[in-house]
Formats: sequence, C-alpha cells, structure tokens
Amino acid sequence: MLTEQGLTVSREKFEIDKILCNEKEVYKDGKFDLKDVKVKEFIVDELFERGKIEFVTPLRTKQAGKILSKKPHLELLLYSISNRVNEIKNLPKVKLTFTPTYKEKSASISFVDQTRRSNRQKQKLQIGGVVGNIIYDKIDEKSLILLKLGEIIGVGKQTVFGMGKIEVKSL
Repeated sequence: MLTEQGLTVSREKFEIDKILCNEKEVYKDGKFDLKDVKVKEFIVDELFERGKIEFVTPLRTKQAGKILSKKPHLELLLYSISNRVNEIKNLPKVKLTFTPTYKEKSASISFVDQTRRSNRQKQKLQIGGVVGNIIYDKIDEKSLILLKLGEIIGVGKQTVFGMGKIEVKSL
C-alpha cells in the first residue's frame, strides 16, 4: 500500500527499506524472513486489587447506539476488550463469561473532541472520546487480566486511528 497507493492527500509513495519485529529485521530487499521471530506470550505478572485506569488517548465507545461522552462503566470497558479479542480471533461477539467485581473510588474524566479528514468521504469527521482516569478498589482477577490485555490491543472504537490506548497501574 505504501509503495503502490501512497499516503496523505497527495498520495505520496514510499519505498520500504526494512521492517523490524521485536527489534529483529523481518523484511529486507522485498522479502520477508520470519524464522527468527519468537511469539511472545501474554502473561500478567502482577495482580493487584487497587488500580487506576488511565485513558492515554481518547476512548471512543458506544452505548445504546450513541458515542459515550461521560465516564464508562468497567463492564463496558471489559466487554469492549473481550469483543476486540474475539474480532482478532475471528469469533462472534459474546457477553462476558463472568460478573466483574470492583468498587469505583474516584474518576476524573472529560470529553475531548477531535476531527480527522476522510479522503473517501471528502469531509471532516468527529472522532472525539473521553480522557482522564478512574480509580478502582477490589478489582477481581479476571477483570484485571482483561484490562491488562486492553493495554496491548486497545479499547473501544477506532483503535487503528490510535484511539483507546489505556494504561492500568497498581496503586
């Protein structure tokens, strides 16, 4: 795509010199070589009951068909992460297989409105979302593991545009 279609409004084309994966060169001179790539396992090495979810980039989620402009419930975040995992695995959306337990302690959330230009639609599109943080107590283990996975794959809509990056920290 970079070499044939290009990027930006002017469709500027790029030549690809090399591609790295986990700091190892996997593409050079027009050929992929994946023999030295080792698949990393997802392991949560620290479990904690009191934590903070930081919304690093705007989180864009829908509830009842509308973009959420207020604080999301933990269940909504977990459901979004679960759906994203299923989408990556090419599986259908399903409800959570457990009931999360937690106590929300405090939240500092605001809505940030952003726009992007769509070349296909020839117009500007609103892609705002919520930023800030939420502090939880007594987070159950399954919820914490799913949240830690959300740090890697993103949460909510338009993660391919950099939206929905979260960080989960112990307090």
